[in-house]
Amino acid sequence: MARRKSENRIIGIFKAIGRRRIAFALLFAIVGGLLSFMLAVSGVARTKAPHVALAMIPGESMALSMRADQMFFANANDPSPRLANFAKAAVEQQALNPQAVRLLGYMADAKGERDRALTLITMAARLSRREQGAQLWLIEYNAQADDTKKTLEHYDTVLMTKPASQAMLFPRLSNAIEDAPIRTALLPYIRGNRSWVSAFLSHAIANDKSASNLVELITEAGGLPKSDAAPTQYKSLLSRLVNNGRFDDAVRIYKLVPGAQPDRLVDPSFTAADREGRFGAMDWTITDDPNAGGGFSIGKGTKKVELSIFANAATTQVVASRLLYLKPGSHRFSATLSQLDRGDGGYVLFRMRCPAGDSSSLIWSLNVSVKQNGAPLNVPTQCPVQFLEIFATGGKGQLGLEAAITAVSISQ
Repeated sequence: MARRKSENRIIGIFKAIGRRRIAFALLFAIVGGLLSFMLAVSGVARTKAPHVALAMIPGESMALSMRADQMFFANANDPSPRLANFAKAAVEQQALNPQAVRLLGYMADAKGERDRALTLITMAARLSRREQGAQLWLIEYNAQADDTKKTLEHYDTVLMTKPASQAMLFPRLSNAIEDAPIRTALLPYIRGNRSWVSAFLSHAIANDKSASNLVELITEAGGLPKSDAAPTQYKSLLSRLVNNGRFDDAVRIYKLVPGAQPDRLVDPSFTAADREGRFGAMDWTITDDPNAGGGFSIGKGTKKVELSIFANAATTQVVASRLLYLKPGSHRFSATLSQLDRGDGGYVLFRMRCPAGDSSSLIWSLNVSVKQNGAPLNVPTQCPVQFLEIFATGGKGQLGLEAAITAVSISQ
């Protein structure tokens, strides 16, 4: 009996201990869960809503610096002195907090303490290359000091670490290349093909109004850096230059394109490059229209590139054109057709325009009506570049016009 009572007492003790352990475990789980929840909420809120994070963890360094950042940009011209307290508290909690150090630099700058601001913001940039605010401030500081080398170094750092900054920095950089020293300083980045360079060149090609400074930059760099975008960039730039009448610059860029053949500048013959559209505006350009146009193909049995053209009835327009740089003087033009089907009044006309001067003027034309066609061609002195065009008319009735041109040549 006594033994049973002793056993029951021992069992009771173990049960009591078990209940305490369970209670302690539950308490630990609740406290741990609460801490995890607070940390999770703090981690999300410290960048989006730092005041919420600070309510949970008052001394959280990043939340302190983010709150100071918000306060600064809420009134950058006259920042509240309170933000310095947040920034200092953030540094006390985490000495290597680049954002807080940068904000202390901003405050020094706002007070006119330029040297102290430079020291602090340079320190922030060294603590983290990804501290965009520090890099942007240093861009402005070095630009004002006419230190082009350091300015571009900070441009490079921001563009390498923060690709989203391209929308803000590319327009400024594109405008800056009008200065020769900046173009010279940019050359190592272009030739080194930094990760942002291809995107910058695409932006500049699309947005540079005159493109003259861009032409200088690309020429001095020895051409566009190799990239998947380079062929499209070359074609886009050449089209802009030709459309703007910048024919000399177009030649300079064309000669930099891989595979370019300078002899083609005076040769209107059809080649694989025309079929592939490799050189854009420096190739034959085909009209894209449902009523008139054409396309290149390989001739049956000849393996030569030929041009097929068409024009629907009651349609008259240019179906193909080619920019040439023929020397002024006498030349001989010839064209060979393997097919010419036309309705009443339909015809194919080769003609040459001179885009120089106040307006484009017609200087020559030849109506082709047989398979072999030839005629003399005189290029006037005041016409350094020319557009050779193929003009087609579908005529009357229902048939329209279809033709296949197998060869075009100009000789002296």
